[in-house]
Amino acid sequence: MVVSAYVYHHRGNEPNTGLGMNIAQMGPEKGVPEMARRMIKTVHYMVDAYKVAPPDMYIIRFEIITNSSKNFNRTIQEMVRFLFGEDITERQRQAILDSAVAEDLQAGENGLSWHLPHNSMEQAAYGNHTNDDEDMMEARNYLPLVDPDLLAKFQLLRAELGYTG
Repeated sequence: MVVSAYVYHHRGNEPNTGLGMNIAQMGPEKGVPEMARRMIKTVHYMVDAYKVAPPDMYIIRFEIITNSSKNFNRTIQEMVRFLFGEDITERQRQAILDSAVAEDLQAGENGLSWHLPHNSMEQAAYGNHTNDDEDMMEARNYLPLVDPDLLAKFQLLRAELGYTG
């Protein structure tokens, strides 16, 4: 999350937010550690929300919804059932699912968002939240520069979310 936030804000998105302020001017050697410092409170809030989620909150794991069309479709179906239960008709439910399936990035050029640019320079103009893979890989190299105590806090929070390794 730290690397992703750094890359997103570094390309100029949301420059006037607490996370984005001056990040576009920071190279990864300063920007990644600074983003970690800025994000720790937000990540604490996210973990706290996760821990009290059931039964009133539906949790979607990014890596599951994005790794295949099958998982995307299943997750969207679960989410629609959670959000609407029996308050909508089956026809309405199917219309929502059909619209969502069109947005599955694994499915190719069908979605309403497909026209958005797919490289980091063009994405900045659109505010697209998709980061360039090369930018992400480069920024990851600077995670060891994050303060060790802060990095340890992130690792504990990561474990609370059920991630290992």
